[in-house]
Parts: sequence; C-alpha cells; structure tokens
Amino acid sequence: MVAYEADDMSGSLAADLVYVSGSVMTDVALTATYDAYTLDVYYATDATNGGYTATSNLLSAQVEGTIEDFTVTLAGLDLINTRDLSATVEYMVSDELAVSVDGSYTLVGGAWSAGADATYTTDAYELAFGGSYASTQKVTLDASIESSSIVPGATLALTYAADDVTAVDAASEDDGNLGSITASVEIAF
Repeated sequence: MVAYEADDMSGSLAADLVYVSGSVMTDVALTATYDAYTLDVYYATDATNGGYTATSNLLSAQVEGTIEDFTVTLAGLDLINTRDLSATVEYMVSDELAVSVDGSYTLVGGAWSAGADATYTTDAYELAFGGSYASTQKVTLDASIESSSIVPGATLALTYAADDVTAVDAASEDDGNLGSITASVEIAF
C-alpha cells in the first residue's frame, strides 16, 4: 500500500497479486480526496470471491462531493460487464432533517430503480422513512424510530420493512408483501 497526505489532499493505492494454478489474479484499490471531493476506484481480474457472481475484470468507481448543503454521489459498478450506474443526492434541510433521492440504471439489461429517504435526528431519537420503485414494478418501503436516550446504556428501535408491497416478488422476498415490524433492544455492557 502507498499513501500520500497533504493539507486538503490525500490518496492511497493498494494492490494484491495472487498466482493460482498458472494464472495471475490481481485487485487494485485507489482512494483519493481533495477538499470536499472523494474518488474511489476498484479493479479486480477475478471477483468471484468478493460477493459478485462470476465476474472477471470488475471495474467500479465512485465520486462523491459536497457543495453547500448538498452531497452528490455518482457510482458505476461493474463498468466493464453490466455497467450499473447510480446517483444519489442528499440535502440537509436543517440540522435535524436530511432528505435524499437516488436512482440507478443498468446499461446491460435496462433495469432501473428510483427512491427517496428522509431522516429526522434529535438528541432523543432518530426517525427515518424511505421507499423505492424498480423497473420490475417492485415497491419497497421502510420506516424506523430509534433512541439511545430513553434507557441509559440501551438502544431501543422499532422498524418496519417491506421488500415488496406489491405482489410482484412478494413470495421470494423476506418480508412478504405486507412487510414486517421488528422491535429491538441493544444493551451495552
């Protein structure tokens, strides 16, 4: 790994090279930051062990920048093969309220999705809502409220998640088409 850091600029480059059964596999990761902008690039000759399905020559990149109260993220996953492109824009409406919109489009196959989220954070709790719609006519919804101040040393949460509120993929989804509600308590010792 090689790294560099200056006043408002930094970067790092890491690489692995593996020789297996007569073939060479490699992966390279680059991260660079300048002021309020960040670039991440990853390349692998064989990414079958990285959570991808039988992908060779995987190239992914992400650029993120903050301008005033907006944070914009542009990403390209598997740019050589499926070419999955996405964008997210987050806006801080106030110190407590953040809203975001996102969308993605896969050039190979034409699948797309769009979504929105809102998070309201106070000293006492965090309230979040979100949802998305995909080209498969699949609608996802989620909502949660979480607090670490009601019971000292514990985080209380109530969440709702619906993988698909339509009947399109409901049978294959974790929550069915009505979704699921989960109450949880996490205690720190």
